[in-house]
Amino acid sequence: MRFFSFSGFRLRARHIARHIQKYASAGIAGGAAIALFFLAPTLIHQRKDVAYGPHPRHRLDLCAPVLHSARTPAVLLIHGGGWVGGEKDGLAELCHYFAEKGILAASVEYRLADGRNENRWPAQLVDVQLAVRWLRTNAYELGIDPYHICAYGNSAGGHLATWLLIEQSIRPGDYAGELQAVSPEISCAITNSGPVDFSMLPPSFDSVLSLLAPLECKGSRECTVAELSPLASINKTLASPLLISHGRHDELVPIEQATKLLAALEHFHSAVSFINYDGAHEFLETSSSVQRKVLALQLDFIKHGNAR
Repeated sequence: MRFFSFSGFRLRARHIARHIQKYASAGIAGGAAIALFFLAPTLIHQRKDVAYGPHPRHRLDLCAPVLHSARTPAVLLIHGGGWVGGEKDGLAELCHYFAEKGILAASVEYRLADGRNENRWPAQLVDVQLAVRWLRTNAYELGIDPYHICAYGNSAGGHLATWLLIEQSIRPGDYAGELQAVSPEISCAITNSGPVDFSMLPPSFDSVLSLLAPLECKGSRECTVAELSPLASINKTLASPLLISHGRHDELVPIEQATKLLAALEHFHSAVSFINYDGAHEFLETSSSVQRKVLALQLDFIKHGNAR
C-alpha cells in the first residue's frame, strides 16, 4: 500500500518530491465539484451520446487522443449525484484532460434511482458493467487495450467504481444479457469521496436509500445497507488495484469510510493506494495546487496501475 498525505503544499511519501516536480504543470479533474485549472492545447477526437446499450440512459461521451495506438489505456468516468442526479457532461473537462494525456476516456450515464422498480439497485451497477463490456467489445475500433480499462468515479460514481472492481462477474439484472460473453472486469479503479459502508450514512440519506432499495429488501434498511455497501462484499484479495482519494474534512462522506475500505483491502492483501488531502467532499475547499498533485497521481495510476 502506498500512502500519500497532502497538507497545503506538503506531500509526504517515498520519492514523492520527484513525482510532484515531474507533474508540476498537470491539470485538475473536472466534475460536480472540481474545476479544471489547466488544459494543454492538444487536439482530441470527441464522440457524444454514443449508445452502449438499449436504455435511453445508456449513453457515453468518448474523448480520444488524436495520436494513439492499439495499446492505449481507457478509463470509464462515472459521475456523482447521489444516485438520483448527475450527468456525463459534468465530467466533460476531465474527459478532455485524460485524452490530452494519452488515455481514451468515456464519460458514462447510467440509470438514476427514482423509485421505479427497474431503476432500483443494482440497475446502476448493471449499467456501468455494460459500459465496460461495450468498451472491451469495441476495443479494436476505439484503438484501446481491452485488458487495460479502468474506472474513475466521484462520490456516488466512486461507489460504483469500487463495485466494478469487486464484482468480477456480470451482476444479474435486466440488461445483463447484453454482450454477456464479454467480461466486465476492470484493470484498476479510482474512487474520489465514494461511500462504501452505507451503515455510516446519516439519516439525511434515508430518502435516497428508499429510492435505491432493491425489491428483495422489501423496504428493510438493514437489507438495503448490506446490499449497497461494497465494504460488505470484500472477502478476498481483489484482482486489480484501487486508488482511494478522500478529503480529510469531508462531512458528507467522512474520511472514516475511506480508512475502513483501506483496512479491509489491506487485510486481504489487495493492491491499494490511499491519498488524503486538505479538503472536503469532491475537492471542495481544496487548493488548486493540491488538486493538481492529486490528479497527477491518479493519471499515473491509470497508466501504470499504481501511484508511483
